[in-house]
Amino acid sequence: MNEELRRRTQNFNEHREVQYVVHTPETVQRFADLTAQVVEQTEGVCLDMFMQIGMHGAILTRLMENASYEPRQEPIAEVRMNIPDDVMRNAMHSPARMRWDIPNLPEGFFNGPGRVEYACRVPADYQAYINTMESFVNSLAQRRVVTSQEPPDRWSGEYSRRFHLSVNREPLSEMSPIARVVTEALQNGIPLGETEPRSARMSFIQYNAGQGRIGTPAERSGYVLINQNDIYVVSTTGSFCMNENNQVTRAYAGIFEQLCFDCDRGISSYRLAEDLETALAEHDLNGRRVFFVGSTNRGDCDSTSTFPRAIEMLQSRGATVYATNEEANGLI
Repeated sequence: MNEELRRRTQNFNEHREVQYVVHTPETVQRFADLTAQVVEQTEGVCLDMFMQIGMHGAILTRLMENASYEPRQEPIAEVRMNIPDDVMRNAMHSPARMRWDIPNLPEGFFNGPGRVEYACRVPADYQAYINTMESFVNSLAQRRVVTSQEPPDRWSGEYSRRFHLSVNREPLSEMSPIARVVTEALQNGIPLGETEPRSARMSFIQYNAGQGRIGTPAERSGYVLINQNDIYVVSTTGSFCMNENNQVTRAYAGIFEQLCFDCDRGISSYRLAEDLETALAEHDLNGRRVFFVGSTNRGDCDSTSTFPRAIEMLQSRGATVYATNEEANGLI
């Protein structure tokens, strides 16, 4: 582990937010981000998760540098994850389930001393533990972390799991033409309502192993990309890979191939005509093609939309407008 990553783990351990001993959801999310960073730089990392009885449904989750069971091994970082109240409440107040109703029960769950009372039924809070554990494991998968669970053994107990972690090396799928246009617009385009090109301001949402920082545009006004004779109007909806300077490097997910410019949160539809006119005020539109990227209609589902007026404004300045995907088929 390099010094920068070691500094980040120390900072995380020193500044964890604590509420009633159990860490807040925001801290758990930062722990998942830290785990993704550690995994991409350190081989052999594992994750230990086990229920702490009497902690109101808490799961102690420890990030370990290797899979040794040496008791003196200190965790790289750890958090106590609170089982959500509704999940715990449903588990505690639901009838005890039969063992065949619960998936993924560990081998030997009903064996051993003190298990007579569980001869045919499962503790009510077991499913709450499983649900919360799986939720966190899924959050790691969304950060491109592969989790491989060790088979349970007679010593670990029913409320303990160990996962070996590695980076998901599968390449991202090829960007679609629309995703490429949106990415370039956020890199080099003009924000609607402004006059000069500026890269999008981004909000960090998570860290992906092997890919780095992932974010979403902080602005919800849309962008205009001018590429020679073609002009593209795009929504700022979606998540993107970004560098340390918070600049978009490529589309990651959530790029809508079909959207309504009247309804989309990435476009201020009630100011579309005015903001678009401002962004293109200094540009000659005569003979140019303007594409509303991903659009499914011409602005006929919202009486407050200025989409139709934006189309008329562009046409009045000599542009040929492709207002929908159907009109722009094969041209982007």
